[in-house]
Amino acid sequence: MAWNKPKENGEVLNVDAFFKRVESEEVKMKYLKVGIWGPEGCGKTYFSMTAPEPILIIDTDGGAEGVRTHHFEDKDIRIFFVDPVDYDTGKIDVERALNDVEDAVKAIAKAVKQGGIKTVVLDSGTDIWNWMYTWLEGIAHLTKIGTIPQFEWGKANERWRKIFHTLKWLPVNFILTGQEKVISEKKEEVVKRAAWQKQTRYWVDIKIKVFKKTIEGSNKWQFCGLLEKIRFMQIEQATLCNLSWNKLIDYLKKIGVKVDDSLYAKR
Repeated sequence: MAWNKPKENGEVLNVDAFFKRVESEEVKMKYLKVGIWGPEGCGKTYFSMTAPEPILIIDTDGGAEGVRTHHFEDKDIRIFFVDPVDYDTGKIDVERALNDVEDAVKAIAKAVKQGGIKTVVLDSGTDIWNWMYTWLEGIAHLTKIGTIPQFEWGKANERWRKIFHTLKWLPVNFILTGQEKVISEKKEEVVKRAAWQKQTRYWVDIKIKVFKKTIEGSNKWQFCGLLEKIRFMQIEQATLCNLSWNKLIDYLKKIGVKVDDSLYAKR
């Protein structure tokens, strides 16, 4: 059986060496792993900055600093902007950009181990996945018609998984943002999904699709989030407007998810 794993000296370990009984207090959620996606200007970066501080953000589109300055000047938010442009050549250097992301992930893991970090943000996963596509085009053995063979995608998938899972399994909140992508378009319906690596939707605990709508009787926008997935509960789709981290935690508690009070950001 799977639990009969031998030690180096040949002794067989008991099942108790691998598995433990989960007590009720232990199942309280202390960290959340959230994927949030949607069109531009719908509050993905803003939502990320409402999470508990200190917050470390890997920023790939240069928008995080402006959001922090205008809305969160007093929060402990630290941003690393990954600029893919090689200004000597004027070209996009995706290999350098991906290496910068991977180095930043290593630095984050070290900082979390030392303690004090509460939230890590990858903003955005779409940019990083697009860079990986460009990187793969440059190293893959293309087909006769210039496309990337299916077997070559394993290289990009593995590189993505290493970045994503390193951040996901850290004992902190992890937020991944993504843009939207049209996958089919008919006369009456346009189907969209998050434009990141396709398996990622299975790996996040919570997936939120953000959108904006006009406030009735006004010309102002209201930013909302459709909760498409909550791993811990089987629920009907719910929409939270004026979305923030604490509003999400309030909703989780309301539907019966056991969350630790430490998940709240300072109000």
